[in-house]
Amino acid sequence: MEQQFNYEPMDIEISVPKKGIILKEKSVIALQKDDGEVVAVGNKAAHGSFEEAKIQMCSPLKEGKIENVEVAEKLLVSLIKKAAGDVSGVRMGLVLAKRLPDIQIDTYKKILKSAGAREVLLLPNDIAMDELERQEERCKVIVMIKKENLHDEQ
Repeated sequence: MEQQFNYEPMDIEISVPKKGIILKEKSVIALQKDDGEVVAVGNKAAHGSFEEAKIQMCSPLKEGKIENVEVAEKLLVSLIKKAAGDVSGVRMGLVLAKRLPDIQIDTYKKILKSAGAREVLLLPNDIAMDELERQEERCKVIVMIKKENLHDEQ
């Protein structure tokens, strides 16, 4: 069952030092309906074949805004662990597709801290690749929430 959403799910990119972008996946998660356990995340969830009666498909990030904190946390923590493994105690960078209210930014930071970050730095959404490489020296993991053709609404 390939889920159709009434909006395009965001892309999540994860970058690490000396390797650059190591993961680019859709912000989609498949959960067991009965217990909320994660079945699949990212592209595997977006394009997987699941039994509709047992699986709930979610895209918890709508145009960068967190629509469901609990599901967004499961998604982001799973993708960070998939990409970078154990990130306990590291500094992470966060790049958002557009300017969001402070409460949304704080929620993203809390989620990244629950993934293991000691500190989360908000980086500019128009960061150039060469600047991103410089930031990788300060941040062991950079999480980017992006969408093609999404204009910054500052």
